[in-house]
Amino acid sequence: MRKQFNVNEVSCNGVGGHGYQAVLKHKDAILEICQDVRDLIGIEKLWELATVDPNVDYHQGIRFNSVEDNAYRLITGIAKHTAEYMPNSELLEMHVGAILPMLTMEEKVILVADACRDCASADHWYTFEKDWG
Repeated sequence: MRKQFNVNEVSCNGVGGHGYQAVLKHKDAILEICQDVRDLIGIEKLWELATVDPNVDYHQGIRFNSVEDNAYRLITGIAKHTAEYMPNSELLEMHVGAILPMLTMEEKVILVADACRDCASADHWYTFEKDWG
């Protein structure tokens, strides 16, 4: 049985990687998803959802606060996840194009919260840890 898209298995980590260019073609739709989630639940609730791991340091910096940065992290997460079961770039692009409009708001919140988690972790690293090391 082939694997299917599952928002709970999408994990954002950085920017780029296999499938990134194919999913990047849906940047406008993903930007809209990120903005819709921010407008619906607000930045405070998004911060709560994004910073749940007590073993990771987070910072609400420029990446976390940027809808565009959130979208790039989400593009990477979606690309990494879908490329696991759809390695062909053209098919991956079409597959993601079909998935995005069907996402529920609950699924969008899960995805955007993970992208914001990755941004907040990067904000901490680039704001504090690099200065310490």
